[in-house]
Amino acid sequence: MDLVIHSWKDLDLEGHSGTTIVGVLDRADQRDVLLWKKSSLSKNSPSELKIQTSSPRREYNLKKFLNNSLPSRYKNSSLIFLPVRGNIQTRIRKWRNSDSDGLVLAKAALDRLLSEDFLNSNELEYQEIRKFLKKILEESIFQVFPLSLSPSAPAQGAIAAEVRTDDEWALGFVRALSKPEVVSAVEEERNTLKRFGGGCHQKIGVSVLYKSYGKILYQKGLTDSGEVLEIEEQFSDTFFLRPSRLRKLIRCQEKRSNKNEFPWILLKDLFFPGTVKKTRSFFPKS
Repeated sequence: MDLVIHSWKDLDLEGHSGTTIVGVLDRADQRDVLLWKKSSLSKNSPSELKIQTSSPRREYNLKKFLNNSLPSRYKNSSLIFLPVRGNIQTRIRKWRNSDSDGLVLAKAALDRLLSEDFLNSNELEYQEIRKFLKKILEESIFQVFPLSLSPSAPAQGAIAAEVRTDDEWALGFVRALSKPEVVSAVEEERNTLKRFGGGCHQKIGVSVLYKSYGKILYQKGLTDSGEVLEIEEQFSDTFFLRPSRLRKLIRCQEKRSNKNEFPWILLKDLFFPGTVKKTRSFFPKS
């Protein structure tokens, strides 16, 4: 055995002695999706809505905004969260055969099971899984949550390879499949969770997104110590003007006989790269 492939979010924050974790491939969609039974969303002002999830993070964050994201007739419906275990197919079957209204899943899990872009995708087992999931989606109404309202579990949607630390050949192979931005985002998310104690019992969502214009960080949840996390930060890549170079440019222009002629200088001498950080922090009213 040369390596083991994991869903990165399921790995211990501390790692294991003798092995190295390497993030591989692109990250799938980080968002959560809520499947609703169509019959549930045809109810008229129900007193309660039952939602299946075993994630404290999802339960904590959904309670804060879900009612307002639904039609007004559900505004006063109580949200009842019920635990559910098993793989994706098992959880869906349990939900389908219960009186629960909704089921929360990682969108990445659905996307991967529905994908045909992998080796052996034509095997009967995978064909049956896709057929089952497509039928469920046709019978359901799905709601995908923005990360700004419901940040993901750290590393959700990311894949990691675990390799023996002394196996240079295997390490070199998997590192060639690594995506630096994915690794950087996941490590920041996992370090944030670790800072608050770690563990899947935490009611903490953390999502880091790299965009063409910079980085976005979302943190929402409740720590074990009772600290409420409601943070949105944007780090924008930009260029800053060098005041000393600008003053020199102005003096140069003033001395020129032809005021309409631009005194060309290298832009890198006039500007320097940097990062702008914008933070919005929300704390509970005292």
